[in-house]
Amino acid sequence: MKTIISLGAGVQSSALVIMSIKGLIKSDYAIFSDTGSEKLETYQYLINILIPYAQENNYKIVIIGYDSEYNLKKLPLLEWYKQKQRIPYRINRSCTDNWKIQPIRRYLKKYEPDGAKIILGFSYDEIHRMKDSNKPKYPNIYPLIDKKISRKDLLNLFKEWNFPIPVKSGCWACPFNKKQDWIDLRNNYPKLLNQAIELENIAEERQLNDGKTFYTLASFEVRLRDFKKMKTKNLMDFTEDAFCGSNCMT
Repeated sequence: MKTIISLGAGVQSSALVIMSIKGLIKSDYAIFSDTGSEKLETYQYLINILIPYAQENNYKIVIIGYDSEYNLKKLPLLEWYKQKQRIPYRINRSCTDNWKIQPIRRYLKKYEPDGAKIILGFSYDEIHRMKDSNKPKYPNIYPLIDKKISRKDLLNLFKEWNFPIPVKSGCWACPFNKKQDWIDLRNNYPKLLNQAIELENIAEERQLNDGKTFYTLASFEVRLRDFKKMKTKNLMDFTEDAFCGSNCMT
């Protein structure tokens, strides 16, 4: 039975790929399911750092495209939501299921039909997030927790390895983004923020026309069109209560 890293290209899962190549843990290859809406820094890290390093060391990273046979939506995550006049909600996490979990499972069903061990990048300080897989043929394993390696330990390892540290993985308009994520988007990628505003406006109009409650895209419950005009210091008045379990890999 093969051992496969579920790669999100954040700190933990990127570290697992490097550790595997260095012989510190065992894995046969890694899988990255592309939503088509990942943070630009995540794509840059994957393309410029991880993939070249893996290729140099004959380690395979499988990229599952959003338009592949394994993703039934066939569109980038946020483009699909725009067409449906909806936004990803923190309540049901269907975006995680449709663009991350299910595409990987369809790939595994085709190429690893007899089963495989799936490495999830939860560090020792996230031991509370451990859970059994609901697919017995594809059990989850947690080598970072087994080795008692924390996120802080990993940050030190990146420095020791002379590797740049990746940003937290996720979509650039994830509903679990923190205030600082939205501030960074506003400051560094204003065109993307405008796309998020457009998506939220379209979804809000449909929800209100249907007589339904509208939930904002931002975790601190502020309309993004209002957030765009706010001074950063005024954001401190808003409380963040949305917790991301990083179900869409790490």
